[in-house]
Amino acid sequence: MNSSGQTAFLGYLTGSDIDIVNWRGIWAEDTNGSLRKIAREGDLLEVLPGDFRTISELHFIAGTGNEDGRPSGFNDDGQLAFKANFTDGSSGVFVSNVVAIPEPSSCMLFALSFLCLQTIHSVQRER
Repeated sequence: MNSSGQTAFLGYLTGSDIDIVNWRGIWAEDTNGSLRKIAREGDLLEVLPGDFRTISELHFIAGTGNEDGRPSGFNDDGQLAFKANFTDGSSGVFVSNVVAIPEPSSCMLFALSFLCLQTIHSVQRER
C-alpha cells in the first residue's frame, strides 16, 4: 500500500484455463478503488513501439508501505515498477502508469495561473 491508500500485489490465479504459463500477475488499485491488471505472465507487453514480447515471468518488489526505508516497486503517485522476463530470453524493467495519479494538465495549470493573475490585478485596482 502506498501513502495514497492504493494497494498493489503479485498474485496467483487458479482455474481451468490457468497453468504455469499464465498463472501469475501484478494487480493494483486505481484512484477509484477498482482493481486493475498491470501485467500477467503469458500476456504480450509492448517493449518498444511495435515490439511486443510474451511475458514468461514477472517480478515485483512489495511488502512495504513506502515509509519504512525498504525498497518498493509502488510509489506514492501510483507508478508501479516491475521486471519482466520474456519467452525470447530477453528481460527488462518497466514502469506502469495504469493506476498512477494524474498530474494536472498544462491547460489546467494555465487556467489556474490566469485566474490568479486576474485576482491579483483586481486586488491592485481596488487599492
